[in-house]
Amino acid sequence: MKVRHIVATAALGLLGLHAAAQEVKPTFGLRDHTTGSPRYLTAGSLIPINKRYSELSDSERETLHEMWENIAPGDEPPFPLYGLRPLHATLASAQQKLAVDGSLVLIADVDASGQVGEIKVLRSPNSEMTNFVATMLFETKFKPASCAGKPCAMQYPFAFNFVR
Repeated sequence: MKVRHIVATAALGLLGLHAAAQEVKPTFGLRDHTTGSPRYLTAGSLIPINKRYSELSDSERETLHEMWENIAPGDEPPFPLYGLRPLHATLASAQQKLAVDGSLVLIADVDASGQVGEIKVLRSPNSEMTNFVATMLFETKFKPASCAGKPCAMQYPFAFNFVR
């Protein structure tokens, strides 16, 4: 279990950040159901947070695959085994406790068995949130990537913007 801090802005290209001229895609998030408010606790995911990889539509998978620069046709990236919702719920809880502002950008190395072995920190609002999210990712089981039909190691880019 290793966390490396890296300062790199060019790596954001790996996260599939698109120019404003591209088609606007719907976003998904986690609503606050505890207060009856229509407020979102998390928002902005281009991938539905309540679906596992196997449940994603072809267009949703295509959107996900755009986050990888060189994924071969037919290959699959790693993806949280139970979808993004558990991660969003955990992050919303952490945000309520830590009350940070700013972007968190990490790259997790996911091995062929779906375990995170190393995390590279590209940007973080503070070290406490970095440690919390790194621990969360180390404990998250992933559907491993698939290369030429076989499980393989691949990086998983993880970006989250915290706003109070």
